Order: sequence, then structure tokens, then C-alpha cells
Amino acid sequence: MRPNALEQVFVGRRGGLVELRLVLVDPADGRTRATQLAPTGDEREAARWLGRHLARGGEIAHLRRLRVRAERGGRLVDAPELARELVASFGAERARDDAGARDDAGRPDAAAARPAKR
Repeated sequence: MRPNALEQVFVGRRGGLVELRLVLVDPADGRTRATQLAPTGDEREAARWLGRHLARGGEIAHLRRLRVRAERGGRLVDAPELARELVASFGAERARDDAGARDDAGRPDAAAARPAKR
């Protein structure tokens, strides 16, 4: 099964950029791990970038129960502000995609419409 939810993100540093280690969950509750290197050194911008990136990929359906933790002084601490940034950018990107999939009359545009997710 393919992952359809993001459960956790661990935020760290690598080579002056922000490294995002993801824990993804599939419908059968299996977990997959992935790493993304954000094109920025700013954690908030990295969280926004990840939200947009996941929304554009189309596989992640939701971010329920998302927990974001960041490395601070060699420890992992909860970072709810980064979670809020990620969720907000994910939602905004999804809304923009949904609006772009409609024609001028507000009807779905056949060429831009995405297949329904199950």
C-alpha cells in the first residue's frame, strides 16, 4: 500500500539546509520513512515548502495527528509552530489546486480534474 498520511516530521540540519525526516502511514497502518532536504536554511520556510510539496504530490490525503519535532541543542522538542506552518501551506496548496481544476463557470475542467481518491 502507498502512504496516504503524514504522521511525524523530524526537523534537523544538514549542510546549512533543513533536513526533514518523515514518517508516513498507509491505510493499513504501515509506516514508511523518507527524508527530504528542503531548499532553505529556515525551518518555517522548510515546513511551508514541505506542505506545498506533499500537496502537489497528491498521494497524502491528510495530516491528522501530525507531530513535528525539531532538534534543539542535541534534543528533539515538539515544534507546534512548524506543524501549523506545514498544515496551513498544505491546505492552501490543495485549495489552489482545487480552484485550478475548475473552468471559468465553476464546473470541473476535464483536462485539469484529478481522479477521486479512495
